[in-house]
Amino acid sequence: MKFKLNETGSDELRVRVYPPDLFSGLEFVVPQIIPGTYMKVNYAKFYSDFTAYDVRGDIMKVSKCDNVFKVQGERPLQFLEYTVKQSLGNKKVWNNIIPCAGTIITKKSALLNFQLVTGYFEGYENLPFEVEVVRPKSFFGATAIQKKILNDTTEILSTSNYGSLIDQPVLYAEPDTTSFKIDEHSFNIAVHSEDGKNSALELKSGIKKIVESISDYSGFTSNEDYTFIFYFIKEQRLKGILKTFGVDAALEHTNSSVYCDLDYPLQDNFSYYNHVVPHEYFHTITPLGFHDDKITNFNFRKPDMSKHIWMYEGITDYFAFLLNAKYLSKKPKYDLQSAIDYSLTKKRQSMTESGGNIIRKNNVISWLNKMLDIENFYQKGKLIAMGLDIAIMENTNGNRRLIDVFIELKNEYENTAFLEEDLKDVLIRTGIPGVEDFYNRYIVGTEIPPYNKYLNNLGYAYYPAKSKLPSYGAFDIRKIKNDTSYYVTWAKKNSLGLKKGDSILKINHIPTHIFLSSDTVYEDVILNPVLTDILSITYRRNGSEFNVKSNPSLENKRTSKVLEVMNVSVEQRAYRNMFFGLNTKTK
Repeated sequence: MKFKLNETGSDELRVRVYPPDLFSGLEFVVPQIIPGTYMKVNYAKFYSDFTAYDVRGDIMKVSKCDNVFKVQGERPLQFLEYTVKQSLGNKKVWNNIIPCAGTIITKKSALLNFQLVTGYFEGYENLPFEVEVVRPKSFFGATAIQKKILNDTTEILSTSNYGSLIDQPVLYAEPDTTSFKIDEHSFNIAVHSEDGKNSALELKSGIKKIVESISDYSGFTSNEDYTFIFYFIKEQRLKGILKTFGVDAALEHTNSSVYCDLDYPLQDNFSYYNHVVPHEYFHTITPLGFHDDKITNFNFRKPDMSKHIWMYEGITDYFAFLLNAKYLSKKPKYDLQSAIDYSLTKKRQSMTESGGNIIRKNNVISWLNKMLDIENFYQKGKLIAMGLDIAIMENTNGNRRLIDVFIELKNEYENTAFLEEDLKDVLIRTGIPGVEDFYNRYIVGTEIPPYNKYLNNLGYAYYPAKSKLPSYGAFDIRKIKNDTSYYVTWAKKNSLGLKKGDSILKINHIPTHIFLSSDTVYEDVILNPVLTDILSITYRRNGSEFNVKSNPSLENKRTSKVLEVMNVSVEQRAYRNMFFGLNTKTK
């Protein structure tokens, strides 16, 4: 296959694909779905002007059925040629592609996921693939893929098969890269920022801290160098009421991960990466490492989804949750509110049944329901992971945890897969106490893990929506874009008398930017006070400065909360320290 980047400065590519053998009749398959995504997508709709030429240069007959192009002729095929339009900006949300799994093509860059650049010849998807790329001299291709540089504008990308090609996206742009090493492992960061507000060097310290935490928590589970690809999109070029749908998403790969976000200054939103970067990296444990046979024999042509999405997303998200609690937060992140809320909303949902049936019907209502199902794989899946982890922890006095079990499984199944129906037996064999009953009730069955018991052991409690809880009322304090000051961005009735537009100078006599240096402080002090607290705020309004103080009062909360209980016992604190690994915290 070959193509030229920015040949015309347009948002499309003209691609030429050569067959692996001399065919006169063949099927060229464009995927309907790729690993790591759970919605069937019409990738083929981005292909146009699809033409087949035989060995004499004559045009062959081409017919299309869904995502398959059928080519027929009297003489063998010489090559296919077609145009691929970029996927960013497509407006049909329920049949669209999130940017991190699609293509973004501009005069200054190209983010390429290869399922949107090429398909495969049916029956030959396991043969090696080579991609010849002609690029501007100033462009660098950031990728985990094997590259051979032919000259200052041409390079060859080589993979062992089509699945490997899909697994290794590439970002072409003027180089904005950096790297670091930890324990002889190299980690590369590549960035393209459409507005120029972000850079690889700005990301480096934060990403390095995350990777150091991963190393300390689990050890490295990717055996090769790893590449982080970040693409920051200029918000003004996204149009429509749902213009940012799918932005701020990420997608995992064996030795890389791709992150797409709006081009906001990093200091305003880096905390998002504290969770999503470990989540994507821990996918190297599952499903990239430990997975069932439907992942190994992934059906690009027609979706045949695994029953175990709950494991691939829920357990991975749980590992990221615990890593944040131990290393990246000023105090443990105990808030499982979303996990409990989703589990209660979808309380009659079997994880295995909904995983196998996740592909939606072709209408908006089905799309919305399936989006909720997908989110519940993360949320109820996280509660399931918590229950398994607690069973292991209590049985070993904290000396063995779920992360240890899954790394062992990854190593055991490094070159193979388990049968989809055998996961329960595999988990039983690991020795997790009570896992058979747990699996039948909460994974195959529709019951919700006993979250109240888990929280009580930790010294927390779940309060459903409309519970009476201490509150200062309704207001929000945020830093405005491109401004170093903090303002009340929204306010209704509150005990401090704050109004929208007030400039917040100090909180509890501490300059606001220092006081609100972490999300945890804002959450604990302002959003979740206890009745004995006193909040002091100094603010400026219409040129005058004021100082107000207030105690919280009991109010009906519109949303649910997970909060620390009053008078946490010694036993609960000890249990909490063991659960979050705080007794061994080193960083």
